[in-house]
Amino acid sequence: MKAISVMLVDDEEWVLDDLRTLINWEAAGFSIVATAKNGKQALKKYRELLPQIVITDIQMPFMDGVELAKSLREMQPTPIILFLTSYSDFHYAKQAFQYDIDDYLLKNEISDAVLLHKLSILQAKIQRSHQIQNLLSREYITGLIKQSDPAAPIQLNLQPSQLRPAFFAFLEEDVPCPFLINAQSHQTQKRMWQLSQFCLTQLSHADILLCCDIDASHLLIGIAPTTSLPQTAFRQFTEHITQLLSALRTHSGSIFTALAYPQPVSLHALCGCYPSIQQRFHFKYFLGTGCVYSLEDSRLSSTILQHPLELDRLYSALQAGDEQETKAYIRLQYDRVIQTRQYEHLLNISHLFYLILQNAMAQQLRSDAVLDIRPETAQHRWYLAEDICSWMVEKYSQLMQQLTLMQKKPLSSAVHHALSYIQERYADDTLKIDTIAEHVQLSSSRLSVLFKKEMGCTVNEYLTAFRIMKAQLLLRDGRYKVYEVASLVGYGSSQYFSQVFQQRVGVNPKDFYQWMCRYGQ
Repeated sequence: MKAISVMLVDDEEWVLDDLRTLINWEAAGFSIVATAKNGKQALKKYRELLPQIVITDIQMPFMDGVELAKSLREMQPTPIILFLTSYSDFHYAKQAFQYDIDDYLLKNEISDAVLLHKLSILQAKIQRSHQIQNLLSREYITGLIKQSDPAAPIQLNLQPSQLRPAFFAFLEEDVPCPFLINAQSHQTQKRMWQLSQFCLTQLSHADILLCCDIDASHLLIGIAPTTSLPQTAFRQFTEHITQLLSALRTHSGSIFTALAYPQPVSLHALCGCYPSIQQRFHFKYFLGTGCVYSLEDSRLSSTILQHPLELDRLYSALQAGDEQETKAYIRLQYDRVIQTRQYEHLLNISHLFYLILQNAMAQQLRSDAVLDIRPETAQHRWYLAEDICSWMVEKYSQLMQQLTLMQKKPLSSAVHHALSYIQERYADDTLKIDTIAEHVQLSSSRLSVLFKKEMGCTVNEYLTAFRIMKAQLLLRDGRYKVYEVASLVGYGSSQYFSQVFQQRVGVNPKDFYQWMCRYGQ
């Protein structure tokens, strides 16, 4: 944490020397930034340096400690005030209490232990004050950057020092590319606020003006430049942010990406910028996560995608069992989207390829037990468009290989008739393995063993997957409500149907329907 700044005020040099050498100020978390021999000198230095704590004697020439306390209480920001007093002038010191001094210290009782104890009390008070100020700052800042009307008045709750021109960076916690619509993270506003407080304790050599949470995904940090040389100042700023990203990763286990303003600006220059900032974070799925990007980086832009999707080519390759053509088609689509950096198209094709993969598995279901495409086990590989492409190619390749193996191993008559029966009667919510076994003239246990051996999954797993595949087709049709679809595919409870659909598809039926309407697939 950045050292707390202190100014010592006393007209006797030996007192100042004693205070300077009595304790190790730096080790205790404090820094003596100035000394003064009377109130007038102290006021002048306070205006220049804004120390957080003023330790002052009471009886001094030109302006005594009481007058100094009165003047300091009229300033912004106002410091913590600690009086040095003796028994003889203690009654005189009582006059200063009307100016809300924070504590006093008897000169004849000063020791290293006593001074450290007093400073620890003042340190805790400053930290509490910072927490309150940060809450006020957060409300003001979030209102400022999110407001749509730049002329709308917002109450100012910031200290003057926080309004200086600064380098600003927005930080976003990285999550897998959300092409499954409502793929939720476990982020919360409270957690992000805690991380903003952690950031304030880092970068001891940086002049951090503010750090606050914007929402459950984003932080904003402002750091004052330390030099007037533009390139040097920005390089130092990016080094600070890189260091901060590393500290956040160690502390929270999460990776953050940062977007930085390349030159110092006032906080008011960020007015209404939030929607644009959120859009620009999408480019990290093409460029890389966990990095610091300048907002003037030319790569944070996209070009128009001019090629049609040509899905017939994919379907033809799948039907023909052409693994190489299938993989080539998928790579081509991702190469195009990576070149143009079209985030919406990345979501579109990724979701579409995922659904086609699911449907192919459901229709041929012997591959279901082999291919694990559950979102919770795959999302760790979906942080870059290139990685999503590799994952899709891998899964489609495995599917094609599995289908080839299946063709070489024909099904027994019993399993073949069981599959036909399930595909005819899947809408019956009373359909059970006993009924299916009776239809094919086998015991339930015998059918279970045979089905698992030949299909690679259980009868219930196949029935569930086939129902969900049919449900996707009905939702895609757009004519049915969710509860109607649930009934049409054999679920008596629409709530249970939604739970099963969410587990297998990665989104709930309502969001799935809205996505299909959005993209017209």
